[in-house]
Amino acid sequence: MKDLTKNIRVLLIEDDPDDSLVTKETLDQIPLPKFKILTADDLEYGLKILTREDIDVLLLDLSVPDGHGLEMMSTIKKKYPHLPIVALTGLDDDVIAFKTIAAGAQDYVVKGHYDRHTLCKAIRYAIERQ
Repeated sequence: MKDLTKNIRVLLIEDDPDDSLVTKETLDQIPLPKFKILTADDLEYGLKILTREDIDVLLLDLSVPDGHGLEMMSTIKKKYPHLPIVALTGLDDDVIAFKTIAAGAQDYVVKGHYDRHTLCKAIRYAIERQ
């Protein structure tokens, strides 16, 4: 089990530079644990990072140019079945949230509706659940 007081390596796959910046700034506000954040603006580059880096948790925008929603989740879970995933989306939709969790995400966070405590808790619980 990952020691959650140590640095947590996060891969953020997010195509919107503003959303990416907000997520990184939110994680930077958390005193412990410290987050080392790697970013990719599309699924292809994110998968390349996963092949060469030891990642503790994936923050995944459910809509990037080369991947979308549940199909993207399925692709990642087949290649990396033990990787904890927190889905990020602009949609506050319970049906999509339940389907995303059923597809393998450990949590679902709506962009613009989280603060540092909510995001940190989602990441920690995702790692613990996995």
